[in-house]
Amino acid sequence: MPEHEDDVNEGGLTPRPRSRGELVASGPEGPEMSVLAEELVASATVRGIALTGTDGLLTALSRQLLQSALEAELSSHLGYDKHDPVGRNRGNSRNGSTPKTVRTEIGDVTVAVPRDRHGTFEPVIVPKHPAPATGVRRET
Repeated sequence: MPEHEDDVNEGGLTPRPRSRGELVASGPEGPEMSVLAEELVASATVRGIALTGTDGLLTALSRQLLQSALEAELSSHLGYDKHDPVGRNRGNSRNGSTPKTVRTEIGDVTVAVPRDRHGTFEPVIVPKHPAPATGVRRET
């Protein structure tokens, strides 16, 4: 792993701190994203997973992306990651989640919106009240 977060390996991927070895592409449109997309489509095809529809690859990726963003937002709000011992006895902590269906351009996606004990967490990617974000039409 590079010494600094901004060090990039020859594939244009940057290791992130506390990411369990995951790599982040150097840009959203970079060749790494094309390769990743091709691998996902090929894997879904081999496994008989549809690309679209309720149980399709796009819906599953959208759900996971939204869920990961929500968890990251809560971690930022609380100041520590999930299961991090630093968060013990700090006053405010995670307090379960509430299911929410988000209507996106590719169909409905249900996510578990995390909560905090003090009720001060206001997610941005999936707002508590109907306020469509990019690519989101309306919430139910």
